[in-house]
Amino acid sequence: MSATSILSKLVSDVVKQKQLYHEKIMTPDAEWINYLRFLEIYDYYVDLSHIIIPEFIASTLSVLTIFGINPWEFDVFTLYFDIRMPTLDEMLRGINIVIDRALIEYTFEKLGIEKNFLDFIKQHFEPEIVAQIMPEKCVYGVSRYGMCFVDPQTIREFLKNTLLLMFRKHKDWESRRREIKALAKTLNISEDIVESIHDRVELIMKVYIEMFTLNYSRLNISRLAPDDAIISIVSYTGENKNVSYNILTDVLIGCTLDIGVLDQCYLLPEKSVFKSDDIELPPIFNAIDVMIRHNIDRFLYAPMALANYATGIERIDFRKAQRTETWGQLMAMRYIVDAFAASIVRSLMPDVDSFTVNKYATALRQFFGHITKRHRWGMKIYGMLDVESFKEYWIEYWSSMGLDRNVLETLYDYVSDWIRHLAVRKRELGRRVRASRGLVPI
Repeated sequence: MSATSILSKLVSDVVKQKQLYHEKIMTPDAEWINYLRFLEIYDYYVDLSHIIIPEFIASTLSVLTIFGINPWEFDVFTLYFDIRMPTLDEMLRGINIVIDRALIEYTFEKLGIEKNFLDFIKQHFEPEIVAQIMPEKCVYGVSRYGMCFVDPQTIREFLKNTLLLMFRKHKDWESRRREIKALAKTLNISEDIVESIHDRVELIMKVYIEMFTLNYSRLNISRLAPDDAIISIVSYTGENKNVSYNILTDVLIGCTLDIGVLDQCYLLPEKSVFKSDDIELPPIFNAIDVMIRHNIDRFLYAPMALANYATGIERIDFRKAQRTETWGQLMAMRYIVDAFAASIVRSLMPDVDSFTVNKYATALRQFFGHITKRHRWGMKIYGMLDVESFKEYWIEYWSSMGLDRNVLETLYDYVSDWIRHLAVRKRELGRRVRASRGLVPI
């Protein structure tokens, strides 16, 4: 095929994708159909929210207590949004619904928990436990000298958000371990610490489903189990470990046989060390309920959000819709990345089959996507890595997935500068539609 025919096919493919995208989410009919579809899965989403949110907030509680990190630094506590109907002027600009990320102070006020580490610990644990909890990690301009300890920002980000992301991103143990290992190796983090956190989070998530715990679990989700029951988990190293469970705080921060290392846990008495009385539960449990309700309440706004930023004429004609045009440019970028990957791989491996070419294209799409993600929590670390560190991580991860290390090296060296410039363009496009309607990009 000539260069002209290839370009013509690319343009034709992008136009078809733009039209399909517009028909599926932006027309009045599409918005109504999507609303009906969301109603169909509403009950499933309610159950899903009652599983995912408690698991991740409990895991966050564990990590922040063990490593001394401020609650406000965790992405899981920033997923609170202010949602309102548009004004008349905003509606004329094609705004269906206004969604803004809530200020962190407002979020923690609604959740009823303290946003700073020491205040949070005193709010949740008995005084004898507070006394043995390690100092907080330093925050420039906030922490007092000698009253905190310092970690490199990338390691701090890995501990507080990235490791938890891996449990959401990878459902199977092997894929999760490969990416965690690649990142830990790049950041030079001790495998003992990584194993300790991984196994504890795995245990916390298993406990929620396998063992009903009063005031924490849900009866229609968690299974009833006897006292001192045994939970089986797959550890970071792939071993099957059986862990005895009786008290929730033991799982969250206590020293448990075969789970964690001694300097990454606390020796606890044989009772719960949460600060509570006969009436009030620790505030974190109320915060879990608030986050679940907020997550469920905003679910049925999704069809409106999907069709957002489109005036009447933009809803009728995909060729006049700014969002459709922006999406088409993003799709064109993906096609360019795929074509570039295929060209380089075929020149390095003349007899390569299409399936293998697609693997390398997937790797390159991951490179492009990870450094441009704006909204997904836990993704920040990929943008924090410098060029060489990201290269080390990317090659380590994809070579562990079976791709040739030498081909990956060559591919990365060819595309690194070019794809980073393309990433800047992608971020600008992502912000443009919202900004053009007079709203602050989130």
